[in-house]
Amino acid sequence: MAKAITKFDNREWRQFTRKILSNLSNKANLLKLAFMTHGFKDIDEHFEKQQGPKGKWRKRKPATQKRYSKINSGAWKTPKFASRASFNPSNKLLQMTGKLRGSILPTNIRSTGRDSIIIFSNSDYSKIHDEGGTFKAFGKYTAKMPKRKFMYSSKNAIRCMQGTIMRTVLSGT
Repeated sequence: MAKAITKFDNREWRQFTRKILSNLSNKANLLKLAFMTHGFKDIDEHFEKQQGPKGKWRKRKPATQKRYSKINSGAWKTPKFASRASFNPSNKLLQMTGKLRGSILPTNIRSTGRDSIIIFSNSDYSKIHDEGGTFKAFGKYTAKMPKRKFMYSSKNAIRCMQGTIMRTVLSGT
């Protein structure tokens, strides 16, 4: 007769798989967790690096830089939406007032079902900056805004989000 015995059954395995399946029942919650952990930081880095998924954002046109200089120096009137200092030609792109960068908030995540979420900016001018197009500049000029994509997840952020989801699912928490 054997002196040492171990018993193997699938009780622990069933408990483990039940936890995993429970965590997978609402994928939108997992996506929210992953985005809140890595996605906001990623979008903030797009502003810091001034780049989209295809590289650096297009620079301001010389005419726009000249306008900024004139407003900043006081030679031209400051528009109502910003201060004179925000028209400094050396300011980073899409960061005149900081409102666009600050408009991507945890409250701006919505589940669109059990399997997906959307993240949005509540800034009135976020779409024109992200997608490009024409708009009224200074209330009277028709201007063309180049596409400067900032609402996207980088490959690195996606990998990090996948790791967070995997750890969360496998930990059973």
